[in-house]
Amino acid sequence: MTAQILDGIALGQKLRAGFKQRAEELAAQGVRPGLAVILVGEDAASQVYVRNKVNACAQAGFYSEKHVYAPDVAPQVVLAKIAELNA
Repeated sequence: MTAQILDGIALGQKLRAGFKQRAEELAAQGVRPGLAVILVGEDAASQVYVRNKVNACAQAGFYSEKHVYAPDVAPQVVLAKIAELNA
């Protein structure tokens, strides 16, 4: 078996174009795919990760929302938000 070099940038662009097309098809049926993110605390790496996910959603035509909580948030507050989002 011969190794094959993949162009990750081109592959990513192709996949994102497919996601956007599928999102548009779903939107035409009244369904808007999306992502909700809950971020607790101020970890810089997590903030970058979430920002990248929100940007990727925008590029693909997905809905996204971000909920940010202080590091000392009560667990029941976060669990209530998860339950609300799941409903």
